[in-house]
Amino acid sequence: AVYNVIIEAIAQGCTTLNAIHERTQLDSTKINAYLRNLMELGLVEREFSVLALPRERTARGRGIYRLSDAFFRFWYAFCYGNASDIAAGDGEELYQYQIEPGLQEFVSQVFEQVSLEALRCLNQQNALPFHFTKAGRWWDKVTHDVDGKKRTVAEEIDIVATDAKASEYLLCECKYRKEKTGLSVLHRLRGKFPLAKHPGRLHYALFSFWGFSEELERQAADEQIALFDGERLDQILRGKRLTIRRIPPDQIS
Repeated sequence: AVYNVIIEAIAQGCTTLNAIHERTQLDSTKINAYLRNLMELGLVEREFSVLALPRERTARGRGIYRLSDAFFRFWYAFCYGNASDIAAGDGEELYQYQIEPGLQEFVSQVFEQVSLEALRCLNQQNALPFHFTKAGRWWDKVTHDVDGKKRTVAEEIDIVATDAKASEYLLCECKYRKEKTGLSVLHRLRGKFPLAKHPGRLHYALFSFWGFSEELERQAADEQIALFDGERLDQILRGKRLTIRRIPPDQIS
């Protein structure tokens, strides 16, 4: 029962130790013991920001917890707490009112993983502007100048990849929504990363399952920013060699 409660909490978005404690009301020491067992089983993984320092990775309570398996995450997010309704024949209503409204957000997390897998394929082919040695989600608190005032906010980037010397960075956003991604996503991405803390050369790539606006395609062609839609991702993952170093404008569609 305790395992079920913890897994359900993580599936529903409680990814920090404190959030799991608040949802389950279990003792934090007890939660830690159960989480260790779930990680040993490969059902739960503890994730850190890709640029986190070693001391941050060893600190108790740091990092976020995720369910490793998408089936487990789907079942505990949508079905586990509604098992009696499903058994009673209310599956269609459950899908209409609870699953379908949250399905796009659910799939978007998987889309990030697929995009990262495609990047790794390109990295193995030496098809990127540099060879990265680590890649993953990034988050941190960043101080921005807003109207002459300092403002610290929590920033997050779907994928950040960097080389062994941490002198090159590839910043990527992944969008799974039923509309074309526009220029605002690129502009927002450019303002997230703290170069003062992580000095280096920046490169950009955007992943959008449903494609990109014409305005974004034109600017990406001018600035050699890589764009990947669902079709291109499929080609990469099926083993076709592509490069994001120089993509001809007529291929960005």
